[in-house]
Amino acid sequence: MIPSRQILKDNLKANFDILRMSEIDNIADLSGILKSKTKIDAFAEATGLSSEYLTLLRREANSYFPSPVKLSRFIGVDEILVSRLEGHGIKTSKQLFELVANRDQYAVFLRTSGFTQRELSELISLSDLSRLYGVGPAFAGMLFEAGLDSVQTLMRFSGEQIRKMYEEKTQRTADFTARDIDFTLEIAKELESSM
Repeated sequence: MIPSRQILKDNLKANFDILRMSEIDNIADLSGILKSKTKIDAFAEATGLSSEYLTLLRREANSYFPSPVKLSRFIGVDEILVSRLEGHGIKTSKQLFELVANRDQYAVFLRTSGFTQRELSELISLSDLSRLYGVGPAFAGMLFEAGLDSVQTLMRFSGEQIRKMYEEKTQRTADFTARDIDFTLEIAKELESSM
């Protein structure tokens, strides 16, 4: 934890007991309750937790929800494909992932846009993987290269298994540790259960 957020460790049990009594069960609940300064101030007054503490807690919680990645930042993807998608208003991993998640909307998009599921599959996988904490465009590419094409697939393995898969598939030493992946998997499972 970065030094400016060390205050979050103070009175940890007591503060989290207050959050639990306020019916906050997961990160998504916390982000909703602390969505704005007004909400933070109201929650601070209702619970006795300081606004400073709650503001830092919100920043920490929001760091578990990665920012969307511009599709053009994924390494090795077809630039023409990315440009075509941008022409349809799809510029980020979040936009592509949300389109695909809505099956009806995605089916209409495929019928009317001239894209095929096959040509979009790699970008869809990269967009899905980049939703995870600590997974940027380069790391999403590494995971995809190791044969992991979705968050669901990734969650079937341990960090050590994923590290070994990557090294066997690429014949390169992983520049990530099993612990890094285990932490990402832990957060992924928490986020999946809160949705």
